[in-house]
Parts: sequence; structure tokens; C-alpha cells
Amino acid sequence: MALFELSKEDRYREAWCEAVFGKKARFPREFTDAQLRRLTTDLLMQHDRIIRESAEIIRDTEDEDTIRSRTELMRMNYYEGMLRLRPFCSGEQLVVIEKAEETVKSLEF
Repeated sequence: MALFELSKEDRYREAWCEAVFGKKARFPREFTDAQLRRLTTDLLMQHDRIIRESAEIIRDTEDEDTIRSRTELMRMNYYEGMLRLRPFCSGEQLVVIEKAEETVKSLEF
């Protein structure tokens, strides 16, 4: 065992922080589970709102450039972000992801 090897719990918290912040946190131990759950929920809700708004724009517009850019924005930035958070989610958070999946799938051409 290496002198500074991280415990399984520390590796999990490090991965969770990376999923939430989009980069490695300098000190992942500074965040409690409650803080990370709240940040995860807030991020999921924000991503879900943007996905639903993008879906509405896609359905209402006829401009191909708008459809293409909104589809790309929705899928690459927000939907994939939600999927990165999935391993750290539970209960209601997973329901938010499932609803977003339904929205994305309803737009597949």
C-alpha cells in the first residue's frame, strides 16, 4: 500500500466532486455528503430546466441552425452532464434524470 493512497470513500468523494464541478477538487474532503447531495440536486434541476427549455425551442422553431445548435447544446452540455452525475444520485435525483432522458429521446429524429 502506498503511503498516501486514498481510501475507497475518499476516491468516491473525489469522483463525485469531479462530476459536480467538472474538474478535480483540490480538497474533496472539505465537502460533506449533504453539501454534495445539495449541489448535485441543484445542478440536476438546472440541467433539467435547460433541457426542457431547449426541447420547447426545438419543437417550436423551423430554423435548422437553431434546431441543430440547441440539440447539440442540450445533449453535449447538459444531458451528458446529468449522466456523469448518475452514479452519485439517489431517489428523486434519478427521477429527474429519467425525465430528462424521456425529453431527449422524444426529440430524436
